[in-house]
Amino acid sequence: MQDNNNNEITLEKIWQYLQEHMVTKKEHAQLSGKVDVINEEVGRLREDVTVLKADVSVLKEDVGILKEDMADIKPRVGHLQNQMVTKEYLDKKTAIILAESGARLMRHAEKDKTFRQKLVDIFRSKTFPSEEGVRQLEDLAKQ
Repeated sequence: MQDNNNNEITLEKIWQYLQEHMVTKKEHAQLSGKVDVINEEVGRLREDVTVLKADVSVLKEDVGILKEDMADIKPRVGHLQNQMVTKEYLDKKTAIILAESGARLMRHAEKDKTFRQKLVDIFRSKTFPSEEGVRQLEDLAKQ
């Protein structure tokens, strides 16, 4: 046998190499204990991974159910959005209704004033109401 420097490999060199790199019984026992601890930890990690896989499976099912629920809800929400009115719409409608109501009140007031004026005219044309009664009817027509 020969080593890299073309020196001859002797039993003495082999013995020296083994002494430097060989593991003793004491070191082997120490390493064995560490390996046992590592094996136990790996076992616990495997159990944890198994539990996590089960949890992930349940979560996947839950997410699937939520996706189905969302698929059912989306069209309903869209329908509700189409049916809802905005504040701007309500404000415009309220303004229109108030304007129409005001116009109706003005027309009714005008009709009432016209009615009162005609009543006054009728009483004036007749002789039976007194001048004071006519004056009261005129005051009523001016209101």
